[in-house]
Amino acid sequence: MINASFVEMRTLAGGKKRKTPAYYLSTKVSGATRLKYIKKDDIELVRRRANSWKYYSLNLSEHVKISKEIEKLFRKLGTLSLEIPDRYK
Repeated sequence: MINASFVEMRTLAGGKKRKTPAYYLSTKVSGATRLKYIKKDDIELVRRRANSWKYYSLNLSEHVKISKEIEKLFRKLGTLSLEIPDRYK
């Protein structure tokens, strides 16, 4: 997995259109976005690895969200099932 976004560029710096697209990896380094050129031979491998990171991070965030919801429900269940003496409430 590669912690970066896969980017396809169809324009040149001056705004002209390219005949064939160029591919880059976009990463954040110290708050700034950096593009790294991908060679033609490596495009498919890098695309698969970048996409696998994308789906991994999306699934991980969903897992964290669900885990927090489950923990909240367990805490609620714990407070409902315990009889706490009035002096400790």
